[in-house]
Amino acid sequence: MHWIRGFSSLLWRLWFIVINIVLVPFCGGISIPFLFKEKYYPLAYRLHRLWGVGNLSLMGIVYKVKKETRLSKDQPYIVLSNHTSVMDIMLLYALVSRHAMVFIGKSELSKIPVFGYVYRKSNILVDRKSRISGTHALKEAKIKIDLGRSICIFPEGGVPKTSNMLAHFKGGAFALAIEKQIPLLLFSVYGMKQRFPYNFFRGGPGKVYVRRHAPISTKGMTLSDKDALKEKCYRIIENQLKDFARKNRDVGF
Repeated sequence: MHWIRGFSSLLWRLWFIVINIVLVPFCGGISIPFLFKEKYYPLAYRLHRLWGVGNLSLMGIVYKVKKETRLSKDQPYIVLSNHTSVMDIMLLYALVSRHAMVFIGKSELSKIPVFGYVYRKSNILVDRKSRISGTHALKEAKIKIDLGRSICIFPEGGVPKTSNMLAHFKGGAFALAIEKQIPLLLFSVYGMKQRFPYNFFRGGPGKVYVRRHAPISTKGMTLSDKDALKEKCYRIIENQLKDFARKNRDVGF
């Protein structure tokens, strides 16, 4: 029985590769002309969202979203989410429609043909092993915010490979939000690790549960409030993940 499940998951992963052989050149390639001028970035972002939504739909991943409040259309946000799978970027594209986001992401992805070029032109790259790179990335993020862009950061700094628990948050996102005095927008995502784990012989279509929390204001905060803000955001996402785990047993295998 286990080998049948493993073989099915492998076929499902191969289907993912086929999908992206088509979607990456199509959505990414078409978006390239819109990446050379900042005013056209929202058009490129729509194509990137098409890539994300297309992947999730064709892979049979159904995301159920609870939203705590409406968002201000013209307000940029620092978007934060827990990180459990390589498909989280696609999910965040699907979840954020009216705010053209820029991701702060690992520089290694820029080496992938076609995708890497689009990724490098549309997002902010950071080498996690270099403090200088991290500082430079935050400077770029400030410029993007001044242009009205939202910034998406996975505050865990990567995908925890050995645990379902939420990893400790790094402080850069919270310092950035305080310095620019813009709100934090938190997403709690449960089930994507089971849908698309690192193991090629695990995973499959199914449900993913998401809660979009009410924005957290940073007005009047100073950098001395950073650690308390980081802890507050951590607890909000952690508690929501625990609640999802108690209520939803249909994400396992």
